[in-house]
Amino acid sequence: MLVGREDLYQLLGLNSLVDIAAGEPGGFELILEDGHRRATLTLNGANIQADLVELSDDDASTIVITLSGEYDENADSFALSGEDASGQSSDPTDPRGVASAWRRMTYGMQSPARSN
Repeated sequence: MLVGREDLYQLLGLNSLVDIAAGEPGGFELILEDGHRRATLTLNGANIQADLVELSDDDASTIVITLSGEYDENADSFALSGEDASGQSSDPTDPRGVASAWRRMTYGMQSPARSN
């Protein structure tokens, strides 16, 4: 499904975090945690990937939300696919709903402390 770049950034809650156009070199990575969950969002070249996983004590993780796609510069949109296993979206395979669920479920999460 095609989702406009600006629409996707808004659905993911990125408008205040990132002001870059897809396809620019360098990319962007966001990592958030809340103790039992980890969210990652990576924008690298024309590709975007957003995941939310439940962490467990045995180093295993369960994917709760995954969203991925490729940027189409001519359409200023991302061709996306996604899946929401959390039950937060009405259609668990609609990328717009999956992106909104990612934003809701990552609200209040913090960047992990980095050791030097």
